[in-house]
This record gives sequence, structure tokens and C-alpha cells, in this order.
Amino acid sequence: IAPPTPTVQWKDILPGVEELFDGKRNSAAPGVEYLVKEDGSLALTHVMQIENPDTKFWVEVFVCAHSREVLSVTDFMAHATVCVLDFGVGE
Repeated sequence: IAPPTPTVQWKDILPGVEELFDGKRNSAAPGVEYLVKEDGSLALTHVMQIENPDTKFWVEVFVCAHSREVLSVTDFMAHATVCVLDFGVGE
């Protein structure tokens, strides 16, 4: 398990993350969370949301709070479709 206290602060990595994802941090407060890596180990991460309204880009980025490495990205703008089926229940 990674040490529980970040050795890198989120404000120090923010400019690089914003440049990497061509966006700006939104109003969601950055947080510190553990992330389970593929090998099963835990990494302490800074979690922040980056947006670019012009390109409709919005992601949540998990950056190692020790190495500054981007470990995971969640894309909130993934395209999806929904199919609603009417089973006539409750009529």
C-alpha cells in the first residue's frame, strides 16, 4: 500500500494534467483516494475532473500522489444509446 500522505500536491500537478487533457479543472473539489491497480496493489491518487466545454470533453483523472503518473481516466462523455421497452406493467 502506498503511503497515506501525498508527496506531491494536486495544485502542483494540475497544470500538467490540464495541458495533457486540453481542458480545465471544473468546480468539483479534487480529492485523495486509493486506486486498485491492475496488479492488485493500491496507489494513493489525486482525483480531479477536467472539462473542455468547447469540445464536450469531460473526464475524471486519477494521478498518483507520489509519482505524478496518470493511472486511470473515466470518460463522462462516452456516447451511449438507451432502448426503453414497454412491458405494459402497472397499467
